[in-house]
Amino acid sequence: LGIKVIVEKKNCTIFGKGIDGYKYRKNITINAQNSGTLGRLLLGLLVNTSHPINLIGDKSLSNRDFSRVTVPLKKFGAKFKGYKNLPLEMRGIDNPKPIKYLEKKGSAQCKTTIMLAALKSNGLTTIKAKKSRDHTELMFKYLKIPIQVKRNNKKYDQIKIYGIKKISPLNYKIPGDISSCSFFIVLTLLSENSDLLIRNINVN
Repeated sequence: LGIKVIVEKKNCTIFGKGIDGYKYRKNITINAQNSGTLGRLLLGLLVNTSHPINLIGDKSLSNRDFSRVTVPLKKFGAKFKGYKNLPLEMRGIDNPKPIKYLEKKGSAQCKTTIMLAALKSNGLTTIKAKKSRDHTELMFKYLKIPIQVKRNNKKYDQIKIYGIKKISPLNYKIPGDISSCSFFIVLTLLSENSDLLIRNINVN
């Protein structure tokens, strides 16, 4: 996508080119492998691609439901070849239109995909979202992105996001992932006389 990235032992440095700084060229294929989070969120982030983008994944990911993000992204104006499963081809739109959307699955991935697409739009996107992890809302506030979150009741939140032209640079230390730890937690539980100490885990 034309972004300079330097990966070292303990650090990853990314030289951003702005929210619309990606270099879209023909015949881009992105392999999300086994990561549903990567696959779904990328579609929202690249909703204004000027060339079709192909998204593929491994056998497991190819069987997972992507309609939960293709449906709202179509409302922004994106077009898809494929609907529910990978591989998918997305044809973006130059000026995504803001939308109103009801997210009723309680999917943080779906909610975040819509939020990322909303940043590329020209106007106000409103999401009524069944409660789920709010990592993205917290990150948006940290980056001073204009977002309003109203926790109206026990089941749903209302999220309002305005399209933007710029995101400030940031330094961020990524914490450990509880889902990656789960394998070691289970192994410890199954092993006699075993102890496990887990540090710096993101429990929000």
